[in-house]
Amino acid sequence: MNKYKIHYQENQKIKSKIIISDDLEKEKLPKNIVKIKKIKKLEFKNIKIMNKASEEQIIELFIQLSIMLDSNILLIDAIKILQKSIKNSHLSDILNSMESALQNGRAIYKALEKYEKDLNPIIIPFFKIFEKNGNIKAVIAALSTLLKIRLKNKKDLKNSLRYPIIVMVTFILALSMIFIFVVPKFENIFLQYHMQLPISTILLLTLKNFFLEYSLYLLLFFIFIYFAIKYFISKSEKFSYYKDKIIIKYLPIVGSLNKTYELYNFFVALNILLQSKYEFHLSMGNSLILIKNKYLLARISSINEHLKNGESISYAFNSTELFDELVISLIRSGEASNSLDICVERLQVLYEKKFDKKIKSLTSLIEPIFFILISSLILWIMLAIFTPIWNMSEMLNI
Repeated sequence: MNKYKIHYQENQKIKSKIIISDDLEKEKLPKNIVKIKKIKKLEFKNIKIMNKASEEQIIELFIQLSIMLDSNILLIDAIKILQKSIKNSHLSDILNSMESALQNGRAIYKALEKYEKDLNPIIIPFFKIFEKNGNIKAVIAALSTLLKIRLKNKKDLKNSLRYPIIVMVTFILALSMIFIFVVPKFENIFLQYHMQLPISTILLLTLKNFFLEYSLYLLLFFIFIYFAIKYFISKSEKFSYYKDKIIIKYLPIVGSLNKTYELYNFFVALNILLQSKYEFHLSMGNSLILIKNKYLLARISSINEHLKNGESISYAFNSTELFDELVISLIRSGEASNSLDICVERLQVLYEKKFDKKIKSLTSLIEPIFFILISSLILWIMLAIFTPIWNMSEMLNI
């Protein structure tokens, strides 16, 4: 018996249920299914230690497959050619599984399911599209393009956050060293001379005492909170939904960046599938796999519901309350002129520019904020330490 977790939409919310079955197709499944995930059993037999491939290597593999398919080489022949040049054991294992599936008439996505944790989460769903439509050349070409764009976006996001994270970690380490080694020495001097301390010094000593006494408990508390949130996210779709909703609606900078990033990925996938001549409603459904934020996923999933009810595409997009008037106007004009593929391509470019602009704005905003914060804290520490010393020297001069 196999165990499956079914993610589906109901009342504009993403829900899930567990089904145990030998044949999922014979089971009564909920409507509006977004994703079906097979829950694997824990096995200790035949454990292999292999050199796992990086994300860049996997992307390069699909780019090479796409190039060979464009040259009218059959998929199974392209796989055999790649096997001769691939040195990574993990990639070689993936190619062997794909070849075996093709030779035995099995679905490729089923052969790749055992690598689900190692592969990008969009790869297996894209091969499912192939099983439904039979256009493997278009799917692998779309997949390689999409993987490249997602990797670029991820790198841009990481690069924008690297500097502030390094600055913050460095500052915390420096502040810790000051509290542990510097401030106690001056505190002994202040106590020795029974000095009357200013408010800035009293606050500094209080903060130092709190840091030394409770820093370990605070660290354990934050670690506990982190793992508790991860646990509830994995166990509760409702908790995950509200967590994502809070991020989008109530965290101004982070929420706006996350929303733009998710919608950009969505329009990238939608554009690629439309350019590959897939129908709009099918492209919409398959593009949802790129949206990780549960709140946005529920809102955008509702578009297909409106379309099934015979409502216009522009109305369906507008009902989500996620898109501004410019986006709705573009969709409305594309719908009226029967040129949705061109409209979606423009929307991809629009959201790409929005995403790049927000990344640059975040970087330019963080730098002065960190500079002011760090400068203020250094000034406070200097005043807190040296003001009593200056007062003491004035008393001695008198």
